[in-house]
Amino acid sequence: MARFIARTGLAGFEEHWPKQLSGGMQQRCALALAVANDPEILLLDEPFGPLDHQTRELMQELLLQIWQADRKTVLFVTHDIDEAIFLASRVLVMSARPGASSPWCSCRCLIRANGR
Repeated sequence: MARFIARTGLAGFEEHWPKQLSGGMQQRCALALAVANDPEILLLDEPFGPLDHQTRELMQELLLQIWQADRKTVLFVTHDIDEAIFLASRVLVMSARPGASSPWCSCRCLIRANGR
């Protein structure tokens, strides 16, 4: 577990209770726990939603670093199109009620459609 604590920048906080950690540190702890289980697929349902903009960007970078090192499949749920484009190689866009999905599209296609 020490390896995952170090990878997520939490070294020195091993003895702290969750309430003693900032929101970003709590999210890094949750990410470390998820990766430590060595899953085939990492399922993340809006993990950065409650974070401030700066911390969210740091967490996105951390997730990319972990992905580059481990090359695990990540299913990442977000309502933020910019976040999806930044993190993903393929994006599935859901429609409003009832939740139907569009075909998978590449991020390049999404960038053109979104004007970014």
